[in-house]
Parts: sequence; structure tokens; C-alpha cells
Amino acid sequence: MRTTLTFLLLLLASAGHTVAQVDSSGARHLQVLAEVGADSANAVSLTGSCGTVLFRPDPILTLDDVTEVAMEQQGTSDGYFVVLRLTDDGSLRLRQETEQLIGRRLGVVYAGELKVAPFVQTPIDSRFPLNGIPMPLAEAEAVTADLNVRIGAADPDS
Repeated sequence: MRTTLTFLLLLLASAGHTVAQVDSSGARHLQVLAEVGADSANAVSLTGSCGTVLFRPDPILTLDDVTEVAMEQQGTSDGYFVVLRLTDDGSLRLRQETEQLIGRRLGVVYAGELKVAPFVQTPIDSRFPLNGIPMPLAEAEAVTADLNVRIGAADPDS
């Protein structure tokens, strides 16, 4: 069974959200990273609207774990979510990882920028709503279209 994963990929217009240390090519155009402690030798320091957080450099999920991308409107508001459907393996890996991350952050990197980094409160294996402001329609359409194109190209050689 496929699992739906919802990311509120906030397209932040303000400066200071660049993630130069993270490869964003190919399948890594979208990454979900796990927070690590300050004593971790291999941590990558990323800065976003949540401040600066240390993450493991190896992602939990990439575009290789996504099978479908769609938009979902938030109630009757003008805000939209980008909804990702994961492979069974990606869903299982996310649940196993988030069981160990309770109280720590899960970072979502899109197009080389840390978009959101919510605290994990429970293991995640179905819907993954991130706290924040939903995207306007035009931005959600652009992100959805971009990711759908990239899913077709997200193979090991890309």
C-alpha cells in the first residue's frame, strides 16, 4: 500500500535560507533529513526560517522515494499543500527513522533550500503535515509541476 506524505513546502522569499552544503541535483532536489546532536562530527548545518539546525548529511527520503505528487487545498482557504505519495520502502524507512526522532527536527530541503524543519511528535508513516503557512495556488502549482517532471527523471544516473 502506498502512503501519502504531505509537505508544506514553504517557498520563503526572505534571504538566509540557502543550503549550499547540500547537493540538490537529481533525486536530491527534494530531501528529508534527520536532526543530529551538536556533538555529531558529520553534521550539516542548515539555516531556514526555524533558525540553524544540524542534520545528518544522508537523507531519509529523496525523489527516488516519491511515486506521485499532487496539490491539496487547505479547507476553504486560498492555501495549498504539496502532497507526495511514497513508495512502500520510503514509507517504512520514514516511520523507522521518525520513531527515533521524537523531539528532534525533520528537515525538508527543496531545490537546495531548507523549507521547514518541524519537531517530530509521533512516528510518521501516513500523512505528514508540517506546521506553517500553506502556499498560494501559483506556487503550489509550480512546485507540483517541477516535482512531477523530476520524478520521471529521478533515477540513479540523474
